[in-house]
Amino acid sequence: MNCGEELHGRIDKKFCSPYCRSAYHYQQNRDRADNLFKQIDDQLKLNRRILKEYNKAGKATVRQEVLEKAGFSSKYFTHYWKAKNGNVYFFCYEYGFMKKSENGKNKYVLVQWQPYMTEPRHGGRQAVELIPTSWFLGGRHPVSLLSKTLYPQSGER
Repeated sequence: MNCGEELHGRIDKKFCSPYCRSAYHYQQNRDRADNLFKQIDDQLKLNRRILKEYNKAGKATVRQEVLEKAGFSSKYFTHYWKAKNGNVYFFCYEYGFMKKSENGKNKYVLVQWQPYMTEPRHGGRQAVELIPTSWFLGGRHPVSLLSKTLYPQSGER
């Protein structure tokens, strides 16, 4: 059914081997348009590829519209890192970005992951915090939720 090999054995046999059966089902599931995991994974991979392309030197500044025209979406990232100066960098694997406004234009500062970013600080807490998957569901934007997490109002926790 999948590879075109001649089948031997039972009359109702559909696949020549377990590998052929697995490859067929993988292809069927991969081609589903409603597969949320695939959509998120594809966007993360695209974001990583774009960040890598525009950040050849390890640090760069790029206008927001340039990245968005290439297909970049700041809504999808794997983790974030908060610098000592309070800046929050969002990462797609090892390539990160931070949004900033300069001379009335929105830009992204692009960085590459550095070993010092994993060092514990603030009383032994890990410097990297992962974003809960549930934040991506239900139409919530993780960046707005992060602002509440990183910068709580007085009395909030």
